[in-house]
Amino acid sequence: MRKFNRFAILSIFLTLLFLLPACQGPQKYEETRNMWDTFITVTVYSDAGNAQKAITASFARLDTIGNAASNFDEKAEAFRLNRDGYVDNPSPDLLNLVKLS
Repeated sequence: MRKFNRFAILSIFLTLLFLLPACQGPQKYEETRNMWDTFITVTVYSDAGNAQKAITASFARLDTIGNAASNFDEKAEAFRLNRDGYVDNPSPDLLNLVKLS
């Protein structure tokens, strides 16, 4: 039977100690913001760097959709559609929202 020296055992232990957290899989990250007069929470399961990028991109996308779909913001396409009955060159977001409605 082969004997391991202390250095080998310590090396294996330290390797496992540093690798085990990476084997746990993605972690849960959440961020809540006040948008559209309500609270919206985005939840992402990933590593920290990618999670923050995904959360930031999600809120940016929600903001873009809100800019097209708001019935209260005079600059929004939906507001103008309700006020005027038409919108010249509607965005794909507004068209999709109208189709889904």
